[in-house]
Amino acid sequence: MLFFFLLNLYTVACTELSPLDLWPSIPPGENGFVCGPEALVKSIYPYATDRRYYNVSVPTLTPYLVTNGTGAAVVVAPGGGYSELNWDDEGTRVSQRLNSFGVSALLLKYRVPKRPDATGMPYATAQLMDAQRAMGLARKNAAAWGLNASKIGFMGFSAGGHLTAHISTSWQKRLYPPVDSADELSCRPDFSLLVYPWKLLLNNDKDALELAPELAAGVDATHPPAFFANNLDDNTAYPENSLLYVKKLHLAGAPKGSLHLYPSGGHGFGVCAELNPVGGFLQCCEFPLHALRFLQNNGMAPGWPYNITG
Repeated sequence: MLFFFLLNLYTVACTELSPLDLWPSIPPGENGFVCGPEALVKSIYPYATDRRYYNVSVPTLTPYLVTNGTGAAVVVAPGGGYSELNWDDEGTRVSQRLNSFGVSALLLKYRVPKRPDATGMPYATAQLMDAQRAMGLARKNAAAWGLNASKIGFMGFSAGGHLTAHISTSWQKRLYPPVDSADELSCRPDFSLLVYPWKLLLNNDKDALELAPELAAGVDATHPPAFFANNLDDNTAYPENSLLYVKKLHLAGAPKGSLHLYPSGGHGFGVCAELNPVGGFLQCCEFPLHALRFLQNNGMAPGWPYNITG
């Protein structure tokens, strides 16, 4: 009961705007890639309906804005193994949950499936380009959207968690030529939330002692403060992803973050909308409350432990 009370603690005025195209024309990093027409496929569960996007070639950013928060916003990247996007349980419902905390959300529809990476470019180059562009657009539009340009974070689930790590470690230089003034603004997230992040480990090996090469060099003292949530029984995005990444951040002197490991729930629990609400308790379903505390502790969400007003 306390959990659900907290989820409704703030009465906020929420506005969902029309999607904004990330790029004015063909996005960079396509390398001649051609996929089928974009498709939105529904899956119906006993307690929720989920939609998944396939063949995304026109990436967008959809603002979910609140008017009485701290000015903070979170770019939300759904998962799907860089082959699809789990649009609802790792996207729209996450954005709505953030709104209930008094935090705006910017839902990112990035390109899937993964494009072939050009020689010398990092893994999932096109997706990183989309993330970099989204951060710049968020800051360019901050005043118009009522946001604080110095309180823009990034949050991702599974493959979106990898993308969150990627943008958090590869923000120093855009991977594409500047398009407009948005690309002159920093694309560094002011904070990061990685929920069951995927493929952070070298060769995706849970026994690896090093991080994936596209991430390793950027894990340093300039990394944003980060929140991690993983299940110990996740056999897709191993908990070792979060454990090793947090260890590397600690050794590098990065800002202190928050690590949450839950005993069960497997992979892809999202905000648990698909689960039977009376069928058993899973600690991982409380991760939004722990994420809220992280946001409050960093001055990004109103309420305890910081009572932010005005």
